[in-house]
Amino acid sequence: MDRSSLIPYLLLLIGFNCFAEQKPYEILNLEEGYDSNVDVSGGVLTAFQFEGADETAQLDNLFIAKSENSKNLNIKILSIDGKYHAEFAVKFLPTDKEWVEVAIPSKYTEELASYKAEEVSVYAYQEVITKRNKKTHFIFPTAWGEPNTLQQKFYINSAGDFAKLAYVDINIGKQVTFCEPISRNVKTSFNYECTLPPNAQPKNNFIVFTTTAGAKGKKYKIWQPKK
Repeated sequence: MDRSSLIPYLLLLIGFNCFAEQKPYEILNLEEGYDSNVDVSGGVLTAFQFEGADETAQLDNLFIAKSENSKNLNIKILSIDGKYHAEFAVKFLPTDKEWVEVAIPSKYTEELASYKAEEVSVYAYQEVITKRNKKTHFIFPTAWGEPNTLQQKFYINSAGDFAKLAYVDINIGKQVTFCEPISRNVKTSFNYECTLPPNAQPKNNFIVFTTTAGAKGKKYKIWQPKK
């Protein structure tokens, strides 16, 4: 191959490699910490997660679901003992994938590797405005490793002695499920686990979580990937 034809070939090869290595997302404004003085106060729901293939929380193998219209999602990560916390935004590049595999450039990969997958919650959401001009969170599922869409769970931080979820199924009407307390010695960030049946079809994708007797509860809108 002469020099005149070699240069275009090399440029083509470089361009191909850049395209092949391009990730379908960007991570923006990552802030994280690992200490024992983490403020975990705030909302009730800490995660909508599917069971994943990984047994431990691998920060280079987090799967995040997205809709066709999802361009950006906010992410909050908490370890159950409250030591690890992270917040960042994910900007999705054009892709046909419904689940995007994300690698978080964390300083605490080694520390997180000692946690089981169910001990690290991931809260992925968009802030949206309702018809009544109120802000609410549109929640997207995540998974540590390749997701199993038949195992859908919510993690709840309840200050009371119970937690329950309720929704109106479009096929069978109102459904109420009491959540199970998590059996861990330390459960600072979340202490209840709620299971959503794989065939559940909440009306308008709304689910209400209640942790106080007699209260109306807190409403969230969830996005479910195709079965």
